[in-house]
Amino acid sequence: MAMTKKITLYDEKKPLGSKTTPDIVNRKTIWCEEEEVSVKNTFAAMSANITISKQVVVWKKEYEGQAYATMQGRKYKIISVHTSHNSAFKLLLFLERRN
Repeated sequence: MAMTKKITLYDEKKPLGSKTTPDIVNRKTIWCEEEEVSVKNTFAAMSANITISKQVVVWKKEYEGQAYATMQGRKYKIISVHTSHNSAFKLLLFLERRN
């Protein structure tokens, strides 16, 4: 599978003092591929009151445990990470859209 899209992964650090916007740390832009969210995963997330907005595949060695992502100008929270069903070298990231 060729990865054809880019995703930026990052963490947010709580600001000190009167600053209201969080600091962005551990930022990394990597290649990914979007996949359809399965019905099984959709219903599992719904039962936990979570909405999966996107499912993306990334190379396992490139993901470093970040909590947030930006893709195509939209912000997401990484809500779950799983090993890809067809490769030990890939991870599935489940993303929930943030406002």
